[in-house]
Amino acid sequence: MGKKTVLVTGANKGIGFGIAKHLGLSGWQVIIGARDEQRASRAIEELRSQGIDVLGWVSIELKDLANIEQAAKEVNAKYP
Repeated sequence: MGKKTVLVTGANKGIGFGIAKHLGLSGWQVIIGARDEQRASRAIEELRSQGIDVLGWVSIELKDLANIEQAAKEVNAKYP
């Protein structure tokens, strides 16, 4: 059986980053959900330097339903 995969919103800083790190260190594959590509890239770099399996990132704005739907489609397409 493969690794479990999780999308963590706000994973480029703060609590979201901590959750992504904890799950990653626990063996999960992590997808970073963030609004800013540069911050997401920095988070990915830091997490990967700690041995965490980060699949990539998706742009998501939780107060925008259309954006959430688009992010869901992107996650389903990129990480089936």
